[in-house]
Amino acid sequence: MKPLLVFHAELTNDGDPTGRLEFWDVAEWPEVRTVERYTALSGLPGWQDWQDQDTKARGPIPRMDRAGVSCYKVSTVPQFVSASEQPGIAGNFYEILPSYVENGRGLFGIHRDANVLGTAGCVGVRTDEGWKDFQARMCKLFEQHRITQVPLMIAYS
Repeated sequence: MKPLLVFHAELTNDGDPTGRLEFWDVAEWPEVRTVERYTALSGLPGWQDWQDQDTKARGPIPRMDRAGVSCYKVSTVPQFVSASEQPGIAGNFYEILPSYVENGRGLFGIHRDANVLGTAGCVGVRTDEGWKDFQARMCKLFEQHRITQVPLMIAYS
């Protein structure tokens, strides 16, 4: 397996920031196999326009071209973040690298979208079932395949 994560959302300010995070296997490129699809979001409701990719702590994670990176990478080993540190995360946090990008934003990760709808720019998985599955897949990539990072592509329409 050669994993790739793809986050896609429609950038409109209609109040619904929901998109999807997909787990792909690209071992037989250009043939792509979608392994799993999760309901996910990035940014806060009301901060979903194209220019909001530059808005710290509110807008969605910037696309790669806007961030000045060819590809993001996601760590397969999570960090635990307590509710007292970050109430919106409250649990495992899969760091997205690089930590900071050209437009001044950073400290992104993938986590369960806890408590309130939306994130400060991270990718938040919306359902408990999806979050459990995502964590199990990341754990398997590390423990069985020794994969420490998975490429992440961001696509907006």
